[in-house]
Amino acid sequence: MGIMTRLYHRSGGLTENPYKYFFMDMGENIHIHYRDLRIELSVPEFLEFAEAFERCAPAVKNKIGQGYMDGVLPNTNESNTLTTIALDAPLKHPVKYNANRVSIEENLDGYHIHFRNYKLLFDKRSFDNILQAMNDVVERRGSQRSLDEVLHLIGYNDLEYRLIETNRNASPNTALVEIENKYLGKIKQMFKALTFTSAEDAGVHIFKGSDMEIRVRIGSNKNSGAAISIPAAPFVLLADYLTAMKSAITPKEINLLRLQVLDAFGMVRSGENPYINLDFRSFLLDRANQRVIFQNSTSRYNGDSNQDYAKFSNFLHNIGLFFVKPLKTLFDEQECDTINATFNKYILENVATHPCVNKIYLLGSSTKNNLGKYEVPFIHFDWAKLASDFDILLEIDESHPIPEHWEKKFFTDYSGSYYYHLGDVPHQVASPYTAQYSHIKYFNHLIEAYLFFPSNCNAEVKDKYLSGIKAELIYEKGALPPQKKKRKIG
Repeated sequence: MGIMTRLYHRSGGLTENPYKYFFMDMGENIHIHYRDLRIELSVPEFLEFAEAFERCAPAVKNKIGQGYMDGVLPNTNESNTLTTIALDAPLKHPVKYNANRVSIEENLDGYHIHFRNYKLLFDKRSFDNILQAMNDVVERRGSQRSLDEVLHLIGYNDLEYRLIETNRNASPNTALVEIENKYLGKIKQMFKALTFTSAEDAGVHIFKGSDMEIRVRIGSNKNSGAAISIPAAPFVLLADYLTAMKSAITPKEINLLRLQVLDAFGMVRSGENPYINLDFRSFLLDRANQRVIFQNSTSRYNGDSNQDYAKFSNFLHNIGLFFVKPLKTLFDEQECDTINATFNKYILENVATHPCVNKIYLLGSSTKNNLGKYEVPFIHFDWAKLASDFDILLEIDESHPIPEHWEKKFFTDYSGSYYYHLGDVPHQVASPYTAQYSHIKYFNHLIEAYLFFPSNCNAEVKDKYLSGIKAELIYEKGALPPQKKKRKIG
């Protein structure tokens, strides 16, 4: 319901909220606990809070009884879609405890951020995500907004819109946007908060800011899903194109476009071309040739390439184009047998031999034996798969170290384990793209592993995951290997 004037960071990197309780406790003062939030109150503050809640709650319940449902009314800040239920006067009692203090702490139960009399509780993964968000604020605060950032703000403020046309080559940059009439009041509030001047000409609302002019016209945008229309031009912004085409783009096309982006990041990291601008919002698309055009800077790139790639990945997440598998041509039975034999040999010689490995499970996605080659490389995060991967889960003996060359990626809630890359099955898969885009890490048959550490992983979650996907135990320390059955293709 507020008016956002800048989005510094947005991601889905937090864990599922493990704090599921509402309760109150009374010790040195009164605490209200709601999920991962704690509010610290004096007796007068609590009594005022309780009285205010008791006065407001019946009115809210009455509206619910009249048919109110959350998620139905549009976020317009208009009186017909917003009912404010509040007391007329401000709170009488000031914050008593730590009214001017900020404290960030590591504790036995996780990480705490104290702000005045509020405390937020985080686990490590969620706290790391908060740190990344704060780094983004430090990096971007004070920098000038671009035309694209302002256009994206319209969507971030829950205002459905269509981008009709843009001109980024003129000064000022210009754009024409179409919205429904119900959003006009809030979009005016947004531009006022941005300190844009406003005018109206022949029914078109004109907002002028620093080196940009955005015109807003009223149209019908029902059931558009906040779609963006791209101009009929040979070169368009890649982000605009992907947003507009997200429902029609083919798996082959999106992976080839991502392949070009990933290769550009590789060129910068290798030093072959350190002048590429890695801000994905600057990437252009040659629509006729499906070629991504990267703009060069006059100075060497000195940013954080991991952060810039994460921003591109988050953008793809938000429009539903992050995990899109290309079509796959299945190998024949003979080649499947060869690949499986190579995989089993690799596991026994390169994984099972490590003392830290107690058990190895082959996961359900790999036991189906639908091995094949992707029509184009499958881009996942910042690596490329040429053909089917193998998924395993290892139960770890923590009295022994894990190999340094095993690449830890992240924790997965669904398996209760940590996701790693253990290597590549040595079965060569030919692809013309490996030479064309040579600054990318390619895998023939990636070995993706979930490592379960008993000391800090959840055995119940792990066991449920293994049972649900019908995992197959293929190695156990000190036990004879199980007899392998010939698997069918399909």
